[in-house]
Amino acid sequence: MEDFEKTVGISEEITEEVVESEASAAEEAETSENDDTLLFDEAAESENDDQPVETEDIEEETEEEETEEEEKKPLIERTIKKAACIFLAALVIFGAVFAVSYIMQPAIDGVWRQTEFYLKGDDSTKQKIKKSGGEAIYYIFKDNGDLDIKTGTVTQRYNWSYTAQDGKKVKEKTDSIAIFDENNPYGETKCSFKIDGNRLSERKLTIETTGDNTLVYKFVSSDEETANSYKLKKDKSFKVDSKYVGTWSNKTNKMKLTLNKDGSYALDTQSSLQEGNYKLDDKANTIELTYFYSGQEGSTGAIPFEYKDKKIIIGTDEFVKE
Repeated sequence: MEDFEKTVGISEEITEEVVESEASAAEEAETSENDDTLLFDEAAESENDDQPVETEDIEEETEEEETEEEEKKPLIERTIKKAACIFLAALVIFGAVFAVSYIMQPAIDGVWRQTEFYLKGDDSTKQKIKKSGGEAIYYIFKDNGDLDIKTGTVTQRYNWSYTAQDGKKVKEKTDSIAIFDENNPYGETKCSFKIDGNRLSERKLTIETTGDNTLVYKFVSSDEETANSYKLKKDKSFKVDSKYVGTWSNKTNKMKLTLNKDGSYALDTQSSLQEGNYKLDDKANTIELTYFYSGQEGSTGAIPFEYKDKKIIIGTDEFVKE
């Protein structure tokens, strides 16, 4: 019995020791698991800590690339802006120069309406030129050297040029010019001219001939539309055969005659352009040209007219249709 109790006591002690040992082992295992878990968590955290570092590196690289792009972009933009500013500045300067030259326009080129004519020093010869209707006289100085003097529906053609000063062609406010007819080299007239005013007010031109008896011509600035505005009234009942309508040319005398359906005509020669109305009489075989010149209506009278072999013959001049 005592041995049994001892054995039981020993067993209990062993059991207690085993239980304690197992409990201790369980605690250690649990602690180990917890430690492993903790280590895993730490490792995970470490991995998570490392991940943002990689992201930051990528972001830094991206930022650097963007910074480089941004640095390049402003450079291009600045270059474009500078070029644009230079262009605009040049445009403004050019525009300003053009505007000033346009407003002042010292050159004689352009359209001028004559207002007065007289012999210098003799007021009794002064003549005022009317500005209305077909009585107005326009001088049209073209840059190519042509000069058209238009009165009513008739334009006389001349030439003009700046006279050379020190071997140079000059175009200043006060210069000398020569007005002449290229078909009559002995008819050259040398003149001086002066321009006053500007386009914001009214430009005025004075032309004086050189020589003993100085003729003075006064003008004000105008435009081609006004110079060409005068027309003769048309006959609304006018009728003509269509075979006559068109432009006819005479190569021998270098003339062109245009007959329009509405009864108007234009006769273009080397020295003049005559415009007006025409009447064609098939029965009498005549044609009459009516124009307006120097304040009054003029007429060629009835001229022999013939249509033959698709040509027209006026007087002794033969015209072929163009």
